Amino acid sequence: MDGIQNPVARTAINQFEKQNPEISVNVLYLDDERQFIPIRTSKFCNQCKNHVILLMLTDKDKFHYTTVLHLSTLVGERTKHDHKTHVCQYCLHRFAKEDQLNEHVLICSQHQAQQVLYPKPGKNIVKFHNYHYQFEVPFAIYADFESFLQKNDDDSDTHVPSGFCVVTTSLFEDYDYKLHCYTGDNVMEKFFAYMQSEKRRIRSILS
Repeated sequence: MDGIQNPVARTAINQFEKQNPEISVNVLYLDDERQFIPIRTSKFCNQCKNHVILLMLTDKDKFHYTTVLHLSTLVGERTKHDHKTHVCQYCLHRFAKEDQLNEHVLICSQHQAQQVLYPKPGKNIVKFHNYHYQFEVPFAIYADFESFLQKNDDDSDTHVPSGFCVVTTSLFEDYDYKLHCYTGDNVMEKFFAYMQSEKRRIRSILS
């Protein structure tokens, strides 16, 4: 605990893990609606000799950690499953079988801790209101980008565009479905340059 103040702030847990390489720490939080939220998931989750799950309880500006011994029991009320469930520590989703959890974790562990929120009753109906968007326009352009992940110094990822494809559609048969694809350097500059050229071309046609 050298150099770490008590009570231990969540931001100091990284330092704690560096000084205690055999311990990894996850932190859950109980919000105002009595929902458990993962607010810190160790990047060494389940890789260390000792893995600890803490629940942060707060009272105004005070907070306290308590140990979670059985994560399945803690979040068990979320499911109708009567037996032990296998819980993802990144999103708290529950699975009936361990192999289902293992398949899920391969993807979920690539992201930060997250919470799944469902709409409340009365606000869970989606209706279409933007009827003015139903009017056909003479031209429409659809674009799709491809990218790769680049690691940052803080261990986060940045999506770097590697290419794009643009298709221009039109009510006029002679100008319908004009396709343009690009892969290479300066992707965004090339994309905006192409969009400007399409704008000039379409304006010329409409005039």
